[in-house]
Amino acid sequence: MANTDRGRNLEAFIAGQNSFLDPSGQGADYPHTNDSVRVLTASAEGGSPVELREDKTGSNSAIPGMPQRMTASASVELYLGTTGGATNGPGVIQNILQGAGFEFIDTKTVATTVSGGSSTATKVDCTDSAGLVVGGGIRVENKNYLGEKLEYEVRRIQSIDASGSPHLVQVRPALSFVPANTALVKGCVTAHPADSRDENQNSLSVWVQNDNSFDRALGWVPDTVSISLGGDTAPRVTISGTARSHLRGFATQLSAAISSTADPYEATIQNNRAVGSSSELGVGTHWAIDNEIVSIMAIDTSDPAATKWWLNRAELGSSVATHLINAPVTPYSYGVNFTGGGGEPAPPTSGAVFIAGNYNAPNIGTLQIGATTFDVGAAVGYQEDHHGDAFKVGGYVQTAREVKATMSGWTNLQTLNEGNILDTFNNQISFCIQQGDGLGGIVGVIVPQYLVEVPALDRGADEVTFEFSGRCVASTSDFTEMMIFWG
Repeated sequence: MANTDRGRNLEAFIAGQNSFLDPSGQGADYPHTNDSVRVLTASAEGGSPVELREDKTGSNSAIPGMPQRMTASASVELYLGTTGGATNGPGVIQNILQGAGFEFIDTKTVATTVSGGSSTATKVDCTDSAGLVVGGGIRVENKNYLGEKLEYEVRRIQSIDASGSPHLVQVRPALSFVPANTALVKGCVTAHPADSRDENQNSLSVWVQNDNSFDRALGWVPDTVSISLGGDTAPRVTISGTARSHLRGFATQLSAAISSTADPYEATIQNNRAVGSSSELGVGTHWAIDNEIVSIMAIDTSDPAATKWWLNRAELGSSVATHLINAPVTPYSYGVNFTGGGGEPAPPTSGAVFIAGNYNAPNIGTLQIGATTFDVGAAVGYQEDHHGDAFKVGGYVQTAREVKATMSGWTNLQTLNEGNILDTFNNQISFCIQQGDGLGGIVGVIVPQYLVEVPALDRGADEVTFEFSGRCVASTSDFTEMMIFWG
């Protein structure tokens, strides 16, 4: 048993629950390797807030205090990876974003070509449009790609007219080129904020662990999604929010030897806090005693000196064995599997930023962006019962979203003039940020309508830099605040 928890051994598992109140389903009993997530950081926390008394006398603390409802939360940071293949999906991050209220449109297997020479930067004449979806994404090949421009650009499909030949596919914002005859046209995977998650009460279970301890959050409902593109690192996303309940477990030892003859068997554990303060949440968790894997059937915490566990023996393919007094009892490491999608991070040196004065502008320019961050606030309102201090959340409703973006970079007179984005009285623009280029290696964000609130200039820099902060807004009938794409 390691003397301490080591950060290099961080393992994270995230899976969908049957419902907000029902944690059963894959990943709820114990983490499965196909639910493993390759994270930069991850946490699951619980709290026991206390309200101090106000009728105090003197300068001492206002004791004893009144326990409040217990709280739980979770957060993960990971790369906003590519699909890793022309026909692959975005991997496990899709499950997390769906739990955060995003809806997906998947047309990655659709393939057609440009027909004729009448296409424009906003209209792609296609041989066929079967499988393409309005509101979804499209990848268009630039046949004049010379290594200085992108070979494929991704755009949002505005409309499809399949009444004649060729099929007319309107894209927004405009491409930076005019598609040539026979150029390849392919679908892709997109995600956008939606309003439907509270209809099914979607939620996730989160399990994070190191060598000697673990945290599990059930009923996790992410309400904040933060995406960073550009700068000196590959695209990243941080997803966080509250949960319905929390459990923390950590390594302990046997207070008495146990034999290999009884199943189930009563084991006496030295530390009666090994699975936290809520014993019922520890039932079903897996532990390693020497080389045997056991799971907890029941927990008796009535004895203040030690906790008794009733165990299922020889779990997960292990063999029953005799264990001596003081044998280490550690949270079982389930192992990870990162082959289920997610691709590779897109290099920060790849891609481009395309910007237009408005969503329907016929032309688009490039902007020298250093970095862009998006903050999607998809808050929820919980149905709370405040009687008692246990976890008391019965459901939730989706509240109004708030999507903000901040962009920084170098001034470019031509592009800034074309977009009119330095004019504080004409501050509505549309843009597409794409990182990566080849099929299976593209990721990015499209914002149809961005309201620049503060177009600030740093006039003391060697070359004048800008920073725009503002809000991404939706149309009542046409588009959502933003669209993430993988291509």
